[in-house]
Amino acid sequence: YYPGFSALLQEYGLLDYFERKGLALTLKGAARGLSRINLCAKLLIHAYSGMRYGEARNLPYHCLKQHTHAGRVHHLILGNTTKHNRGRKKATRWVTSVEGVRAVEIARRIADLVYRALRVTPARSPSRRDNYPLFVSLTYLGFTGSSLIIGRKKFLPAALHLRNSRDLLMILAPKIQDSDIDELERIDPFRAWRAEKQYQSGKIWPLTTQQLRRSLALYASRSGLVSLPSLRRQLQHVTEEMSSYYARGS
Repeated sequence: YYPGFSALLQEYGLLDYFERKGLALTLKGAARGLSRINLCAKLLIHAYSGMRYGEARNLPYHCLKQHTHAGRVHHLILGNTTKHNRGRKKATRWVTSVEGVRAVEIARRIADLVYRALRVTPARSPSRRDNYPLFVSLTYLGFTGSSLIIGRKKFLPAALHLRNSRDLLMILAPKIQDSDIDELERIDPFRAWRAEKQYQSGKIWPLTTQQLRRSLALYASRSGLVSLPSLRRQLQHVTEEMSSYYARGS
């Protein structure tokens, strides 16, 4: 005898959570809930590291590293970038905060579900580490009726796009007001903001991960604690001019 899914949710104290989040009381609802948590974790990593979309999506499972300097512990996220490297993958790292570390740890707990179900242990060695993504696709679990073919050499990451989660976007992004358009015109007076459909008053602000990246550059620069060369390394820029362009609020 196997209990129904709603009975299992009740047993583990998750029924109220599913109802509050508007999730179906099915395996598909569970997959949707896990994907939403992964997306939130990925957004936090963007906000507290300045990564590009692809850099965060392809992070390896074993990506956290601690570095102690002058008695203080600093947190690093290890990954790869292909930007400005002719499309070739290059190992790099980003400094992050405790919020970024927490996001990685939450994503790991979800990835553990997938890897344990497949009886796989993510490798730590640098030569194989990238084969086991932090945001591994949940399709491997088969909750949605179709599962990916299990490749032991390299697992696929999930496609986590904010635009595909309108309910989350409605929570995070405010409605545009006339005062917002006025501010955009002060930032760039040569752009016809009011003529663009996505920036009309009353619409939801078109939030993207690139905006989180640029916001980090702006706040880091104005804090007076981060030098321009350090900001360039954090954002994986080739030139300091590009980092300066971001830091001016462009």
